[in-house]
Amino acid sequence: MEFESRSFIGSRAEQQDHYNVMQDQKGLFAVLCDGMGGRKNGSLAAQSAVDIFSAAYMRRNTDVDPKFLLTTAERADRYIATGIEDKSGCTVICAYIDDDRKLMWVSVGDSRLYVFRNGRLRQVTKDHNYFYLLNKKLENNEINEKEYKAAGMRGEALISFLGMNGFELADISIRPLALLQGDIVLLTSDGLYKLLGDANIERLLALHQGDLGVCADSVIGRVKASNEPSIDNTSFILIKI
Repeated sequence: MEFESRSFIGSRAEQQDHYNVMQDQKGLFAVLCDGMGGRKNGSLAAQSAVDIFSAAYMRRNTDVDPKFLLTTAERADRYIATGIEDKSGCTVICAYIDDDRKLMWVSVGDSRLYVFRNGRLRQVTKDHNYFYLLNKKLENNEINEKEYKAAGMRGEALISFLGMNGFELADISIRPLALLQGDIVLLTSDGLYKLLGDANIERLLALHQGDLGVCADSVIGRVKASNEPSIDNTSFILIKI
């Protein structure tokens, strides 16, 4: 496996994305957290969560499995809620790929995990925002299209994140996902996909998949070249099998 990571502060005053990647003989461990801009100490919350996940991985005495990932997320959640002054919070996407190419993950919030295979980009995790609830209500006929659109103004507000002292939703890999040679795994904060969109990210990966460094440079280059007046913090990790 090989990996590349890139980060860009955008037009924000502070970089609130933090991440880490560790690789050993047993596998590759990657974690990325995005501090919540609407709360104080978002950067500290994100860095703290990354530190907790990284320390748990380095000190582990068992194999990495979904229980390990979820327990670590719960530990980070409690620390951010009780150990950081003022209300703070962050998202997390953490992925582990073992030496058999099995992918496991835990996600809380709207940082995403994707898998790029055979020219197609597929989102693996769900976004834990108000749209998540609205979509379920619409599917269950609890609201109509008009009510859905009226409530959509709040759609991107997070409803689950680290720092709640008991987060409400989490995506966990109940069964590992088998990866194939040539697959690219993408962990990213919301700054990337909200600016470029999945279709553009897919095109960039397809165009440069032969060289992961060039691929990462092309993605972050497209972000930096954006003409948008406001660009969010953007960070991502690419892992190629």
